[in-house]
Amino acid sequence: MPFDPVPTAFGLCLVVGGTVAAVGYRRGRAALEQGDADGSLEEWELNFHRAKLGRRRKVAGLLLFLGVAIPVGDAAILAVGAGARHWFLAYLGVLLAAVNGLILLAVLDWWATVSHTRDRIADVRAKRTALEYELRRLKEEIARPVEPVDPEPNPPGRLPRNRLRDYSFDD
Repeated sequence: MPFDPVPTAFGLCLVVGGTVAAVGYRRGRAALEQGDADGSLEEWELNFHRAKLGRRRKVAGLLLFLGVAIPVGDAAILAVGAGARHWFLAYLGVLLAAVNGLILLAVLDWWATVSHTRDRIADVRAKRTALEYELRRLKEEIARPVEPVDPEPNPPGRLPRNRLRDYSFDD
């Protein structure tokens, strides 16, 4: 079987990239489960991260598939020779479909991240506006003069105080 080192090296790089992506998926999944167990993430944020991890898992699988399919298909086509014209078109179609899938997943991941980031920024701005409003209200409350509250002059059950008698020096 003929051997071409370029597709093999490229396939090996794709396998390494797919393996790194798969390990990243596992670590991300563990961190997501930890965040879910802690209750530190809201439900909509959990859904975003689950979908992101799903897309990245598919990317890892496609990279591994391409890393194996490119050198194997290239070697098989070289082994068959001139009679591999029809197989070459099918092989090329499968490779193009996998590459298009990668591109589609990348665009979807980018779009989802942009939307998620935009929503998070809107939430932060809304919280900031609410805090600024609360700060203004508290500053106005502090700036208002406080009127002294007079106790009842004659609470029930007590006689009025004789101030002159309290301060006499005759005793």
